[in-house]
Amino acid sequence: MNPPLLHPDDSSPQDPSSLDQLLHRQLRQSVSRYFYESCDGVMQALLLSCQWQITTTVDALTLVIHCPNPATHHRVLNYLPSLARYLARFGNTARIHIGSADSDAPALDIQVDDYSLTE
Repeated sequence: MNPPLLHPDDSSPQDPSSLDQLLHRQLRQSVSRYFYESCDGVMQALLLSCQWQITTTVDALTLVIHCPNPATHHRVLNYLPSLARYLARFGNTARIHIGSADSDAPALDIQVDDYSLTE
Protein backbone atom coordinates (compact mmCIF):
# COMPACT_ATOMS: atom_id res chain seq x y z
CA MET A 1 0.00 0.00 0.00
CA ASN A 2 1.30 3.45 -0.92
CA PRO A 3 1.68 6.03 1.86
CA PRO A 4 -0.47 9.16 1.53
CA LEU A 5 1.06 12.01 -0.43
CA LEU A 6 0.13 14.67 2.11
CA HIS A 7 0.84 14.88 5.80
CA PRO A 8 -2.44 14.31 7.73
CA ASP A 9 -2.42 17.96 8.86
CA ASP A 10 -2.37 19.07 5.21
CA SER A 11 -5.12 16.82 3.90
CA SER A 12 -8.80 17.73 3.90
CA PRO A 13 -10.85 16.83 6.96
CA GLN A 14 -12.88 13.62 7.02
CA ASP A 15 -16.00 15.52 8.10
CA PRO A 16 -16.00 19.05 6.70
CA SER A 17 -17.30 21.68 9.09
CA SER A 18 -20.02 24.15 8.16
CA LEU A 19 -17.25 26.73 7.64
CA ASP A 20 -15.47 24.35 5.23
CA GLN A 21 -18.72 23.90 3.32
CA LEU A 22 -19.34 27.65 3.21
CA LEU A 23 -15.82 28.33 1.93
CA HIS A 24 -16.17 25.61 -0.71
CA ARG A 25 -19.49 27.08 -1.90
CA GLN A 26 -17.94 30.57 -2.07
CA LEU A 27 -15.00 29.18 -4.05
CA ARG A 28 -17.36 27.56 -6.59
CA GLN A 29 -19.40 30.76 -6.91
CA SER A 30 -16.30 32.92 -7.40
CA VAL A 31 -14.74 30.59 -9.96
CA SER A 32 -18.08 30.36 -11.79
CA ARG A 33 -18.40 34.14 -11.91
CA TYR A 34 -14.78 34.66 -13.09
CA PHE A 35 -15.13 31.89 -15.67
CA TYR A 36 -18.35 33.38 -17.07
CA GLU A 37 -16.89 36.90 -17.12
CA SER A 38 -13.76 35.65 -18.94
CA CYS A 39 -15.87 34.24 -21.78
CA ASP A 40 -16.75 36.31 -24.84
CA GLY A 41 -20.36 37.19 -25.69
CA VAL A 42 -20.90 34.11 -27.85
CA MET A 43 -19.78 31.76 -25.06
CA GLN A 44 -21.85 33.65 -22.48
CA ALA A 45 -24.94 33.33 -24.68
CA LEU A 46 -24.26 29.63 -25.14
CA LEU A 47 -23.91 29.13 -21.37
CA LEU A 48 -27.12 31.08 -20.76
CA SER A 49 -29.00 28.72 -23.07
CA CYS A 50 -28.01 25.78 -20.82
CA GLN A 51 -27.94 24.90 -17.17
CA TRP A 52 -24.31 24.99 -16.09
CA GLN A 53 -22.18 25.02 -13.00
CA ILE A 54 -18.58 24.72 -11.92
CA THR A 55 -17.78 21.93 -9.49
CA THR A 56 -14.52 21.52 -7.65
CA THR A 57 -12.83 18.48 -6.23
CA VAL A 58 -9.34 17.78 -5.00
CA ASP A 59 -8.53 16.36 -8.44
CA ALA A 60 -10.08 18.83 -10.86
CA LEU A 61 -12.30 21.73 -11.68
CA THR A 62 -15.29 20.62 -13.77
CA LEU A 63 -17.64 22.62 -15.96
CA VAL A 64 -20.94 20.74 -15.94
CA ILE A 65 -23.29 21.67 -18.77
CA HIS A 66 -26.80 20.29 -19.18
CA CYS A 67 -28.25 21.02 -22.61
CA PRO A 68 -32.04 21.47 -22.77
CA ASN A 69 -32.45 20.11 -26.32
CA PRO A 70 -30.51 18.40 -29.12
CA ALA A 71 -29.90 21.65 -31.03
CA THR A 72 -28.23 23.27 -28.02
CA HIS A 73 -26.27 20.08 -27.37
CA HIS A 74 -24.96 20.18 -30.95
CA ARG A 75 -24.04 23.86 -30.55
CA VAL A 76 -22.15 23.18 -27.31
CA LEU A 77 -20.21 20.39 -29.04
CA ASN A 78 -19.30 22.79 -31.89
CA TYR A 79 -17.91 25.30 -29.39
CA LEU A 80 -16.14 22.71 -27.25
CA PRO A 81 -12.57 23.81 -28.18
CA SER A 82 -13.37 27.40 -27.22
CA LEU A 83 -14.99 26.36 -23.95
CA ALA A 84 -11.95 24.20 -23.20
CA ARG A 85 -9.59 27.11 -23.80
CA TYR A 86 -11.58 29.40 -21.49
CA LEU A 87 -11.72 26.75 -18.78
CA ALA A 88 -8.03 25.84 -19.13
CA ARG A 89 -7.19 29.28 -17.73
CA PHE A 90 -8.53 28.08 -14.38
CA GLY A 91 -6.59 24.83 -14.04
CA ASN A 92 -4.50 22.26 -15.90
CA THR A 93 -6.68 19.37 -14.82
CA ALA A 94 -10.04 20.95 -15.64
CA ARG A 95 -12.79 18.87 -17.23
CA ILE A 96 -16.03 19.46 -19.09
CA HIS A 97 -19.06 17.23 -18.54
CA ILE A 98 -21.86 17.63 -21.09
CA GLY A 99 -25.28 16.11 -20.57
CA SER A 100 -28.35 16.34 -22.76
CA ALA A 101 -32.10 16.25 -22.24
CA ASP A 102 -32.14 13.68 -25.04
CA SER A 103 -31.96 10.37 -23.19
CA ASP A 104 -30.39 8.71 -26.25
CA ALA A 105 -27.35 11.02 -26.18
CA PRO A 106 -24.72 9.75 -23.76
CA ALA A 107 -23.06 12.17 -21.34
CA LEU A 108 -19.66 13.30 -22.50
CA ASP A 109 -16.61 13.87 -20.27
CA ILE A 110 -13.62 15.71 -21.70
CA GLN A 111 -10.24 16.52 -20.19
CA VAL A 112 -9.54 20.15 -21.03
CA ASP A 113 -5.79 19.67 -21.45
CA ASP A 114 -6.50 17.12 -24.20
CA TYR A 115 -8.89 19.43 -26.02
CA SER A 116 -7.80 23.03 -25.49
CA LEU A 117 -4.68 22.78 -27.64
CA THR A 118 -6.35 21.18 -30.68
CA GLU A 119 -7.68 24.38 -32.25
